[in-house]
Amino acid sequence: MRYIQVVNLERYQHYKNRNPPWVKWYTHCLDDSEFAELDDATKWLAVGLVMLASRCSNRIKSDSKWIQNRLGMHSEPNLKALRRMGFLASIPRAKRLLRDRDREETETETENVLAKEGKEKPQRKPTPTPDDTSRSMKIRRILTQRYPESRANEEWTRLMHQYGGNTDVILSAIGGLDA
Repeated sequence: MRYIQVVNLERYQHYKNRNPPWVKWYTHCLDDSEFAELDDATKWLAVGLVMLASRCSNRIKSDSKWIQNRLGMHSEPNLKALRRMGFLASIPRAKRLLRDRDREETETETENVLAKEGKEKPQRKPTPTPDDTSRSMKIRRILTQRYPESRANEEWTRLMHQYGGNTDVILSAIGGLDA
């Protein structure tokens, strides 16, 4: 089974790690000429896909009939225009396998593995301070200046995982301390 995802879903997603009762939709789409040129059905499809993606961890079956059924549409959706404009992307198979594996692992299993390795359970990350947020915004700004948006998001995710979310270290790594 192939899957697709809404690119940059975090823009529309207010809640993290749970099934949200609502999603954000910004008015900037009214100024987006590419979005304005879409037919009305495709515009509404985009809104529906954001809601659907938020319910299924941004892992949508790449099956038009399934999407049609889930969104209660009267005709089969045309995903081509949304793919072409970069709103939708395929989820690479390796990424899906990792996501599935991570979803199946329970906290108890993690604790058992850590106990065998003689390690302690990692503590929750502290709530970000305004300085953390400012550094995160600086990192994002640097990455979006260097790469196209989708590549910048991939790089952001890679850096956050590689450096455990430590924004000072990431800024140093990307040469952004003086930027």
